[in-house]
Amino acid sequence: MVDFLFWLIGSCFLLLGFFCLYVALLVFIGWRQGMERPTFPKFLAWFGAGVASEGLMWIFYTHKP
Repeated sequence: MVDFLFWLIGSCFLLLGFFCLYVALLVFIGWRQGMERPTFPKFLAWFGAGVASEGLMWIFYTHKP
């Protein structure tokens, strides 16, 4: 049961990380095309959230009790 719970939480972090990295990519493309001016901090925030989520996913997948 605990293994399934850790797998479920890790999968949620995996999907959240992919979503955050996708939004960071969209923000970066918009920033490069000149659509919005102050988007670099937004890009860093979304990219950092995506990397952090992927890190949490790795922790939940590899460090099961």
